[in-house]
Amino acid sequence: MLRRAVHFSFFVLVPAALAAVSLQLQPIKDWVFEPTYIRWAVEKDDRERTQTFIVHNSGQHTADLCISYGATPRMAISDFFASSFSEYGPGTSFTSTLTHLDSAKFREPQIRRLVDPHFNAPSLVALENELRSEPQRNTDKRLPGIHERWLQVCHDRECSKEESFELWEQPVNLFRNSAVSSWYSSTGWQVYFTEGYLSPAAEVNFVRQLQPQSTSYLRIQFAADKINMDPAVQSPGQPGTEVKAADVQASDMAIAWGYRRWQSLVLFVIIVVIVAIPILKPKPFEEKTTHELVNQALGLDGKDQETANKIWDLVYTQIQKDIVSSFEVQRTHAGKPAVLVTAVRLFDYIRTCLRIDYGKHDQEYRSKQDLDSYVGRCLEAFVDIL
Repeated sequence: MLRRAVHFSFFVLVPAALAAVSLQLQPIKDWVFEPTYIRWAVEKDDRERTQTFIVHNSGQHTADLCISYGATPRMAISDFFASSFSEYGPGTSFTSTLTHLDSAKFREPQIRRLVDPHFNAPSLVALENELRSEPQRNTDKRLPGIHERWLQVCHDRECSKEESFELWEQPVNLFRNSAVSSWYSSTGWQVYFTEGYLSPAAEVNFVRQLQPQSTSYLRIQFAADKINMDPAVQSPGQPGTEVKAADVQASDMAIAWGYRRWQSLVLFVIIVVIVAIPILKPKPFEEKTTHELVNQALGLDGKDQETANKIWDLVYTQIQKDIVSSFEVQRTHAGKPAVLVTAVRLFDYIRTCLRIDYGKHDQEYRSKQDLDSYVGRCLEAFVDIL
């Protein structure tokens, strides 16, 4: 029951209170909620050899998200897909982007066979291996591993092998850069890698600029039987939170409660204090009604007489005209002759009656009507003794 009450307070009362005191609590709100605006989930499937990233920006400002793999082995990544829909919805693969580029290479029979969707799924590893076979066959089977040595040899004396390799390498690099640019245009994801021609290797970074209230998906397909790689995910210049896949698009309030519990409780306590202070703070005497003042004055008589006298003065100020006119009505109704009775004398008599009844019965007054009725009876008794 207590847990339900806390949940109700946090998810119903807190949003209402935040709206009411939004400006005053802005620094606290930012402290609690800002780290949850950029959030992501990672789903691993060892059987399919995939890692799927679901990234979301629930904030009001554009933010970048970077997924980084360090020391990625060569030929470890066979493809990667991106989508703005869902992990099971339409997506654009890097291999598909490559095959749609206008290149003479993809008109060659051995390459066309590797990208034919009716056969095995296209693979960046298979494509890169096929592309590498040409310089390995025509120049040196040790390529590209021996490339660094050739650069040194070329620097010292002979460059024919290096020049032959560069004739192959330059159009492949241009081809890859065109594919990277085209994939970015269609998915919004940028990919950078320091090694590899088509299959990313070494330092590999995927970067996505997330618009406010947007979600995007990235899936990495690995080629090896089992790849145990944990990427670093971060939003440069802004904190983020890793969550479960089911929570990625949850409300900021739910995410804060689930992943920043103690900070949420701090916010809840602050709001309770802010809301409670006006309720618990005693009202100034000037803002109280006459019957509230009378009750307080009676309670302070003999205990804090100085304060009690100040309150009685306020009561007198509020009712002096009413008691004089009420007395005249009572006197006329009783057929008594006109007599000069000051408001001070009438008030002293009424106060004496109030004090006597309070002393006998702890009499208090629940409303203005309740007090007015009692005062009327006091004045009626006063008229009778004239």
